[in-house]
Amino acid sequence: SRAVHQFVFHTIQDRLAHGAGQVEASLPLLENLVSPTTQFNQLEKLLAPQPQSYTPFYSKNQRLPLPMSGSVKDSMQQLFSTQNTTLNPAQSSYSEIPQENDQPLGQAIAQLAGIYILAQNQQGLVLVDMHAAHERVLYEKYKSDLNTAVVTQQLLVPVVLNASRIEISTLNEYHSSLIQLGFDISELGPEQLVIRSLPALMSKSDPAQLIRQLLIDLEQLGSSATINAAQHEKLASKACHAAVRAHRLLTIPEMNALLRQMEQTDRADQCNHGRPTWIQLSVADLDKLFLRGR
Repeated sequence: SRAVHQFVFHTIQDRLAHGAGQVEASLPLLENLVSPTTQFNQLEKLLAPQPQSYTPFYSKNQRLPLPMSGSVKDSMQQLFSTQNTTLNPAQSSYSEIPQENDQPLGQAIAQLAGIYILAQNQQGLVLVDMHAAHERVLYEKYKSDLNTAVVTQQLLVPVVLNASRIEISTLNEYHSSLIQLGFDISELGPEQLVIRSLPALMSKSDPAQLIRQLLIDLEQLGSSATINAAQHEKLASKACHAAVRAHRLLTIPEMNALLRQMEQTDRADQCNHGRPTWIQLSVADLDKLFLRGR
């Protein structure tokens, strides 16, 4: 009993020496203690260091605190901070439906998958295959340019061709027409022709074979189906390679420019290979897809 009393006495003195106010507020009064043993047990619990958080059993869902770097903290605070946030209303992409007489293909509103142009007109939705449509526009332009001015390619070395009397006679009959097409062919002798230039589109063709087939067409048909077909094939290939490629992103003004060109182009509803360039889905068609009105 005396040993316990001495222990309590020295302990209290030690605590008072380090912080009188703290122990005073937390220690129970000695006269209220039941016995020295009880005093010792209560004081031992009071003075024992207490862990901040103690879990006797490990939990699978227990989360362990991890240190967070300053940059991560700053980023998180910036992300969730609303002090300097200004909310602006969303800008609408809606545009007035154009009048049918002015713009039959409507106004572009979006591009889909880098392949299709979505436009809105009086009927509803217009879907345009942008490569096929641009190919047709360029093809018709090239044909128009061909009829306006033919570009010729002079041969580095003139080609001499043996010809029959019928071929020479046909050449003389259609000579002026051949010049307009870009051919420079003349009679070299009684049974010979000389080729000095060809249309630029056909400069890579075999001159002798091309002219011989040309003269046969002119003699049998009165026109050159071979030349027309060959020229159109070259123009179609040129248009296909020059047309806008799939997956190229276009701006709204660029899409609208293509729509306006299509409206001014002959046979703009088909590409050079016969595929459709655009289709129309009316509002009624769209309603059917979503079973509206039932």
